[in-house]
Amino acid sequence: MQNTLVKEESTMKKYRSVYNQHVKYEFADKKVQEITYSEVNNYLVKLYKLGDEHGTKQNGYSFSYVESILKFFWLVFNHAFSQRILSADDLKILTDNIKMPKKEEEQDIRILTSEEIQKVYDLLKNTDFLLPFLISIYTGARPAESFAVRFDDFDYKKKKLNIDKQIVEFDGTLTIKPPKTFSRIVDIPDVLISVAKEREELIKKAKKENPQAFECNRQKVIYKLKHKNGIDDLFEDSIMLDKKGRFTPPSSFQYYAKIIRKDICPNDYKRESFSFYTFRKTGISIMASHSIPIGALMKITGHKKNDTLFKYYYSDENEFAQKKIQESVNSMNDLIKKSE
Repeated sequence: MQNTLVKEESTMKKYRSVYNQHVKYEFADKKVQEITYSEVNNYLVKLYKLGDEHGTKQNGYSFSYVESILKFFWLVFNHAFSQRILSADDLKILTDNIKMPKKEEEQDIRILTSEEIQKVYDLLKNTDFLLPFLISIYTGARPAESFAVRFDDFDYKKKKLNIDKQIVEFDGTLTIKPPKTFSRIVDIPDVLISVAKEREELIKKAKKENPQAFECNRQKVIYKLKHKNGIDDLFEDSIMLDKKGRFTPPSSFQYYAKIIRKDICPNDYKRESFSFYTFRKTGISIMASHSIPIGALMKITGHKKNDTLFKYYYSDENEFAQKKIQESVNSMNDLIKKSE
């Protein structure tokens, strides 16, 4: 009985999360009996094809994730029926007509080539997005984690980066919260440290030259967070401030994402379309190609399930892994000595 109660509480926690993160933005103002099957179907298609503007997902949610949201609707509709809010006929109409979107063929993970990485770097090198791009490439950090980094999270001497938070947007409100899975401290290379130091000096200089602009823009940023040192230090130490003290949120990257999709890695319908997540996937794939033990890789990237990481180990799109395979094959030439 105790296990049953624990399971029920876990299930309710999951459905509360589904409602708070997604459903309420679309249906909170509607009564259950007013919701039509076409509205639900259109909503499920949008989630699957495009994602939504809440959170950081840009290219649509997985089929299984959308199924979990549909299960939430069935829970609500059946409860409404049990409470006589919906009639048997109403429930039958919903049951007969609500369908999951047609499942698309699974696309290969898009992993940038070394040439594409260089082109993206050249595109972003004079923008506010260079540092989160490098953080994601070199550490496999999620987009929301990369944009939440503060300069205080860098340990320049030990060459470490603390990834212990993420920043997400809900109805224009920037929310800082714990990372999706767990916090971790990761090793970083000299090039990332160099860029971080340069940007830190740039922001310090800009703030010194125009403190009024920084103070004015600080007051325009709304955070929903709890932090022992308050709000201001999280804002003023952010790597995503521009020269006028304005915070650059993850959604602002869409302009450059469109350029990258068009000019650097256009979609060929066999691979995932480009998004900021591509940098994380590329970084993980490069690390995997260097034969990092999967347990260590999970610790670096914040994965809880190793089956996700296996996709990076075995992806045919991984140029770096293919080079390693070729090197390995070539090194086996001397296993057998040909007789002359």
